[in-house]
Amino acid sequence: MASDADRDVLGQKELDDGWRLACALTVGQDVTIEVPRETDVFAPKGFGTAARPDAGRVPVVAQAAGRAGPRAGLAIDIGTTTLAAALVDLDTGEEIAAQSCLNPQAEFGADVMSRIHAAGAGDMARGRTLAAVRRGLAALVGRVLRDAGLSGPDVAAAAVVGNPAMLHLWYGEDPSSLGVAPYLGRWTAALHLAAQQVELPVAPAAPVYVFPGVRSHVGADAVAAAVAVGLDRGSAPALLIDLGTNSELVLGDGARVFAASTAAGPAFECGGISCGMRAADGAIDALHLEPDGHWSVHVIGGGLPRGVCGSGLLDAVAELVRVGVIEPSGSMRGAEQARGTVPDPLIARLRSANGRRRTTIVEAGFEGREISLLAADVRQLQLAIGAVRAGVEVLCAEAGLTVEALQTVFVAGTFGQYVRKSSLLRLGLLPPVRPERVRTVGNAAGAGAVLALLDQRVRDRAERLAAVATYVELAGRIDYQDALARSLRFPVNRGQIRL
Repeated sequence: MASDADRDVLGQKELDDGWRLACALTVGQDVTIEVPRETDVFAPKGFGTAARPDAGRVPVVAQAAGRAGPRAGLAIDIGTTTLAAALVDLDTGEEIAAQSCLNPQAEFGADVMSRIHAAGAGDMARGRTLAAVRRGLAALVGRVLRDAGLSGPDVAAAAVVGNPAMLHLWYGEDPSSLGVAPYLGRWTAALHLAAQQVELPVAPAAPVYVFPGVRSHVGADAVAAAVAVGLDRGSAPALLIDLGTNSELVLGDGARVFAASTAAGPAFECGGISCGMRAADGAIDALHLEPDGHWSVHVIGGGLPRGVCGSGLLDAVAELVRVGVIEPSGSMRGAEQARGTVPDPLIARLRSANGRRRTTIVEAGFEGREISLLAADVRQLQLAIGAVRAGVEVLCAEAGLTVEALQTVFVAGTFGQYVRKSSLLRLGLLPPVRPERVRTVGNAAGAGAVLALLDQRVRDRAERLAAVATYVELAGRIDYQDALARSLRFPVNRGQIRL
């Protein structure tokens, strides 16, 4: 029999066909769980704007004598959710081919801590997590090479970024120390490896450069992103926010660098969201609430929507906050509460059943399925936003700055590349700065890996930044807990935002 949770999430056709939510079932015997195909694919993760080498660059790999054809470099981003790889022409700096895929380690848990605990269960468990990520990367690199019409020996060098836990698991180190205070990894310095040591399907002796980290969960990805946006070269206060399951923050004031990380959870990628899906064909990635109360939506790939991805989720909540359906506390108002203050067509979309409130966004999407935003979904996003916003506040205080003093806020991460600035500001995810000070930079960590393939000076800058950065541990700090409590409320008035 279908549960209330099944009816909230699944369409009538899916219910009639016998579909039920695996996460809501208590299993008493052997069962087969089938994952719908659309959850396995998503939009490719890019590598930022490919940097062309400047005239004074210091080459990383010398030209092999008598070598004909393109010399390729391989940039790799090992993320908790996705793996991404790009081939770059080392002479021109142009991207040749790029692909991404789900990190196969997802079977061991969706978040960093789940993976750490899974790998910490013993040598056999660590071997399984190691094999999963290496197998996934080998397959991904093989596909990129085929797309480019190249083979493994054409790859002259590789550069790798990723968060500390993922790099530990890929390298084969026990990540358990990252799961308990003081959250220290086995290393933070840059690594210089050979491809055969990590089973990359390229020339065995090809050099592999792994970016350094700062400390704890501020790792190679954060350092690479900071260098890619020039945070180490700026003269005015600037902040980098790399949004993800584990969101990293790097602040520079022209003389000093501060860094922290905060566990935002999977909501930015729509993990745990009732209508959520990855940024694949069929995902609503942008929404706007029209004056008459109807939704305008954009669907990736066109056609009927299947669900909402991260950028669409932020748009939806921001619009509902703007019109007063969602209160600053995060509560979703019912139809009776909202009557007289919001348009009638929107009132008709506010529903409640068994004490669960929801707002219908699309009444009949793919296979007739209704796409709705639950009050519980808003709470999940609220927690993610609060964690990031509180981290920013504490980091600025540590540097002796007010958040208003920030001259530039870089928003990194694939998710941050597509969401509207106005939504980020309206929900309080970003500091209250003017929209023109906000720059979305996509996968800046991947862009940093590309730059490191082209110029030795980029590697030098990364290692200097990692060495001088002041790490700020947020866990257990009273001021962080106080800031988190304040940051859970959506701003009442962000008048500087022009919608």
